[in-house]
Amino acid sequence: METKILKPTKENILKAVEILKQGEVLAVPTETVYGLVADVFCDKAVEDIFKIKKREKEKALSCNISDFKMLFSLTDYESKMFKKLREKFWPGPLTIVVEKKSLVSNLVTAGKKTVAIRFSSNEILKKITSLFGGPLVVPSANISRNKSKINAKDVYEELSGKVKYIVDGGESEHKIESTIVSIENDELKILRHGAIKEEEIFSVI
Repeated sequence: METKILKPTKENILKAVEILKQGEVLAVPTETVYGLVADVFCDKAVEDIFKIKKREKEKALSCNISDFKMLFSLTDYESKMFKKLREKFWPGPLTIVVEKKSLVSNLVTAGKKTVAIRFSSNEILKKITSLFGGPLVVPSANISRNKSKINAKDVYEELSGKVKYIVDGGESEHKIESTIVSIENDELKILRHGAIKEEEIFSVI
C-alpha cells in the first residue's frame, strides 16, 4: 500500500471521509497527538487498527465524537458529574470512560462494559467526524509502546505502507496524550495523566 500525506483541503477531507465509509483506516491530527481513525461500528476497520498498531486486544480503543448528539450513539449514561466535565472540557483533551451502549462492539471496548469517549477540539478531526456522521475510534497513530507522534512526517516514517492517507494538520497543539478519567457509581478516577491537569478536573467536580 502506498501512503500519501494529504493537505487538509476541502477535497481531501471529503476523500478521507469516503475512505472511512469504505471501512479503511486513516491517520489524522488531534489537539493532543496524531491518531488513527476508523468507523466504531465496522469490526473489520477496528481489527485493522489493532494490526497496524500491533496492539493487544485487551486494550480498549477510545472513540471520538464531533457533537453532543453523537455521544448518545455510544452511551446512555448520564450524571451531574459527567455533564459538568463535558461542559467544561469538551471539545478538548479529556477522554471520559462511562458505561457503553450494547451496540458498541466488545472489540472496541476490550470486552468491558464501558467505553472511552473524547470530543477533540482539532478542527480537521471535527470536520472529518462530522461529515462521516458517526463516532470514530481514535487511538494514537504509532506502533504500540512507541512514542506518540505529533506531526504527519513522523507518522509517515512509522506507518508508511500501513495506511492509505495521513491528513497533515501541522504539529499537534498539546504534544501529549489526553487525560483519561472514568466515572462509575458517581465516583471519578484518573486513569491516565495527560493534557488536562488533575487539579483542573477536581476543581470542576
